[in-house]
This record gives sequence, C-alpha cells and structure tokens, in this order.
Amino acid sequence: MLGHPAPLKRNLCVSDSRRLSPEGLLPLATGVLWLTSGAAAGPVGFLVALVPGCLGIASGGALLLWEGDRRIGHYAALASLLGIVLAIPGLWAVGILNAFFLGLLSAASFIAVGRASLRLGIPVAGVPAPENSVAMAAKVAVDEALMAHLQLSLRYPSEERARVIAREVGEARVLFRERGWLEKPLDYHRQPPPLLDPEIRTERSRGIEFEHLQFESGFEPRPEEPGSARWHDWTPNQTSHAWVIRHAGPPRPWLVCINGYRMGFPLVDLRAFDPRIYHQQLGLNLLMPVLPLHGPRRVGRQSGDRFLDGNLVDTVHAETQAMWDIRRLLSWVRGEGAPKIGVYGLSLGGYNASLLSCVDSDLACVIAGVPLTDIPGIFWHHGSPPRVRELERAGLRLEDLEEVFSVVSPLVLESQVPLSGRMIFGGVGDRVVPAEQVRALYERWNQPGMIWYQGGHVTFPFAAEVRAGVHQTLRETALAL
Repeated sequence: MLGHPAPLKRNLCVSDSRRLSPEGLLPLATGVLWLTSGAAAGPVGFLVALVPGCLGIASGGALLLWEGDRRIGHYAALASLLGIVLAIPGLWAVGILNAFFLGLLSAASFIAVGRASLRLGIPVAGVPAPENSVAMAAKVAVDEALMAHLQLSLRYPSEERARVIAREVGEARVLFRERGWLEKPLDYHRQPPPLLDPEIRTERSRGIEFEHLQFESGFEPRPEEPGSARWHDWTPNQTSHAWVIRHAGPPRPWLVCINGYRMGFPLVDLRAFDPRIYHQQLGLNLLMPVLPLHGPRRVGRQSGDRFLDGNLVDTVHAETQAMWDIRRLLSWVRGEGAPKIGVYGLSLGGYNASLLSCVDSDLACVIAGVPLTDIPGIFWHHGSPPRVRELERAGLRLEDLEEVFSVVSPLVLESQVPLSGRMIFGGVGDRVVPAEQVRALYERWNQPGMIWYQGGHVTFPFAAEVRAGVHQTLRETALAL
C-alpha cells in the first residue's frame, strides 16, 4: 500500500487581511490619467485608453481598499502591462509627451503591483525569502499578468456543469476504490503496446530542422470510467505528436522534454528546450512529446483547453493518456538503441515528468522545473471563492477530488529514479505554482538536488544557477557530454 502524503496547506483566494494597500494608489492614478488623456485626445485616443484606464481604476482601487483577494493583483498587473504596450500606439493617439508619461507611469504601476504581491505573499517553511528589489518585483508582476490571462481564458463551470463534475468525481471515487486503485495507484496505469513504426516527416521552425513524429495513440479510458464517451469523441486528441532532434551516427542518450500548459507547438517548445544547448552543446538527442489536448491535439480554441478547465475527470484521463503516449514513445526510443534516457519537464510538464518517473523504471534522471504537483490544490488555490463554493454546493469535496487524483499524483506514487538522478528547481516569487507545491515534491522525493532561484514562474531562463544545476544533473547521470 502506498501512503498518501500529508495534505498541503491551502491558501484561500481571500485572506483575512482588510487593510489599505498603498501600492494600489499608483495603478489607480495611472488608470485615471489614461482615461482623462484619452478622452481629451478624441475618439481614437479614448479607445486606446479605455482598457488600461478602466482596468487600472478598478484593480488599483480594489488593491487599495481590499487587498486580500489575490486575483486583484492579477488584473492590476495586466492593466499596467497593457499601459506599457499601448503607450506605443498612444504616441499617435494621445501625443508623444502624454504617451511617454503614461508609459512610465504604467511601468511604475507594474513594479508597485509586484511589490504588493511580494508583501502579501505567505512565507513557506524551507523556501528562501524573495529579495526586496525592483527586479524581483518586476518578475513577480510578470507572473501576476500571466495569471490574469489564464483566469480570463479558463472556462468556469455553470451550476449545471458543477453538478455533473461532482457526480463524475463521486462515481470515479467509488469505482477506483472498488478496483483497488486507491490502495495501489500504479495498477491504474495499463501497459501500452510498443510503438514500432511511427510516421515521421522533416519540418523547420525558427530555422531549426526537426522531425515531426506522429502515431495513433490507442489510448481509451475504460468504458466504465466517467467521461469515457466524451473523451472518445475528441478526435484530434487521438493522434499523438512529438518533435524529434537527433544526431547521426552511433546511439546517444535521449532527453525527453515535456511541454507546459498552453504549449505544444514547435515555435514555443523549441524555445523552451533550446536545441542549441541540449542537442548541440550537450550532445543529446531530444524528444518533445505533445501533451494530450495541446498543440495539434487541441479540441478547443486554445492549446490545453479541457486539460485543466474541463470536467475534472477529464484531467485524470489527460494525465493517464500522457503517461500512455510517452511510454509508447520511450519504447520507440529504446528500439532506436538509446543507451540512457532522462526526462525534463516545465510547469505542467514538470508534473508529467515527475509522474513518468513513477511509472517507468528505467530513467537515468528526472528534472522537474517549476513543477505543478497537486492539481486539486491548484484548483482551490486559484479558483475564485464563488466558483469554489459553487462546486462545494454541488457536492464536490476537495477530499474526494484528492482521492480520485491520487492515481495520477507524483505526491502519491513513488519515483523509481535513483535519488542522485532527481533534481527540482522553483522560483521563490512564483505566483502560478505555489511554493508549497514545489516544496512538497522535494519532501516526497526524499530531499534531492533543489535550486530555489530569485524569480517567478516564467523567469527561470534568466537564472544562471538553474542552467548550471540542470547541466550538472545531466552530466552527473552520464546523460550529457
């Protein structure tokens, strides 16, 4: 029997804090000045100023008067970022001097929002404190603006869909308990057939030549599982894709690079896992699988739709299929003579890299970068209180959701990679993945190599210590040259 880890501390979206937040004055004033300058410049100027002005006034006023709701910072950062960007067309719409002044104010507001977020952050035991600097505030504000985009792009459940979600989670929990998968979650994962003859064609992106590999996934949820019929109807997701960059000549080690949320396109993935570093400098063959429902596998308008914002059992199916597809790809790589294989994932990809290390017994190393580790926890962390209450009124309990997700949780299953081959890095100012989630994986993995860098979720490429740590892990496990 695999024991469940101690539950993570849940930080509610609304805190007990109800005091004035002085940082809100700057985005509030900037929003007012955007609107007044735009209105004075005529219809075109007013249209340019409308969004940063209204959003700045609303979010800045809310931050000033009611700082407890973390979503306020998301939209205040977005308003400031839009002000910086729209200052460029503002040169023609509101005049050069006005646009320059508004751009500077928006930049100052952006820093102020980052400072407010840092001040309101809840310290996590074992995680270094963020630096009190302008650079750190800017990095945190980038995360806040990203969260505004994610919040605006996610589908929130209606009252009717909330009832369906609660019903399906309840049915899955009963089924998983009856089958013994809650006691032995590894048994939930079926052995996929080997991948023998995938379709491969050569393509280019940003001047980089790569092989586009695709094959029929063959994955289907068990017919008795909730949501299985819905999953079957998503035709684009039934074809698996991967980007491959390999060396000619004798077999070399392979690095499996797993994309984050909303990624899954060569233009983005080849930037996140730069072939100039991992393929050319370190001498590795690269395999970049596309996660279910991402990139060419998407079933919504955006890459990743339905992965984290669909019916919640769909996320379980997505994670299960991800393991199925990647294990099939690993069988192909091993058939190509790979002497060693490592896995490296970012964000949601870090979750999948961690989970893969639990279901595959022959990986040389696993690197989890800014990893999401607790999917039910992230729903409650970032969900608005009204939406969370809607799900709870429909009968969904967080405890039930955690039980269902235990079959695909890297905090429940045991990593099979040797301790010396495990490595994690996380940002002390991360506002997308809470630091306690990264810390939880560190404890679950028996305290492997860990790097905390001074930055947010998306600024790790600028952290020299992260690059050095990743390269060191690859070399110490004899993966890289």
